[in-house]
Amino acid sequence: MQPRFWSSTITRIVAFGLGTLGKAEFGNVSVRSYAQHAAMLTMATILKEKGISKGRDVQCFAQDPWYDEKDVEFLRGLG
Repeated sequence: MQPRFWSSTITRIVAFGLGTLGKAEFGNVSVRSYAQHAAMLTMATILKEKGISKGRDVQCFAQDPWYDEKDVEFLRGLG
């Protein structure tokens, strides 16, 4: 039996507070921030591959108060 969740069409992921990709805290890059952004993109890919998005691309939206111009440019480059 397929879970009820799968009968829905999911075409967007909205994420808040994933962290900056460029700024280093205490000289260290945040691995968690990269992992969280990668997880969002992985979820979008899986939703499309499993047909949950009904063949449509899954749009990803992210917002974080620490984003700067480099973060925005990089994320736009990913689509």
